[in-house]
Amino acid sequence: MQKRGKPFQKGQRRLPNAGRKKGTPNKATWDVQAAAEKYGCNPFEFLAQAVNGDLPCNVCRGVGKTKYMDKKGRLLMRTCESCYGTLREKLSPDTRVRAASELAAYIAPKRKAIEHSFDPAQQEQMEERLCKGREFMEQFLTERLKKDKGESK
Repeated sequence: MQKRGKPFQKGQRRLPNAGRKKGTPNKATWDVQAAAEKYGCNPFEFLAQAVNGDLPCNVCRGVGKTKYMDKKGRLLMRTCESCYGTLREKLSPDTRVRAASELAAYIAPKRKAIEHSFDPAQQEQMEERLCKGREFMEQFLTERLKKDKGESK
């Protein structure tokens, strides 16, 4: 049996259009997206509903009433104790704030902390530059005012 050679040589470029294209989901991502589509799950929509307090009640399933058994063993209906007949889930403000922060991740990029250091020598240089800039602006503005006054006469 012959030994198979290496398909790629070190230091050589790969073939054009080889490999997965940019933006193509990998197998794991594709499986998650397929499962979400299969069950009609949209996390963005769910979080938006949670922030607005518009989630359907999971106890009464939109009926507003639940079944219960009284002391005599009879099956009766009463107002849902989870949504109190509003057909919407009651969420605490804390839960709604957490949902809003999760929703923000879909809308705006996350910011990274930027570290900066302070160097006294650089401060002196910056102050000199600022002084020169102020002097230039003052000179420019006075010349401009003189020019404008000369034109207005």
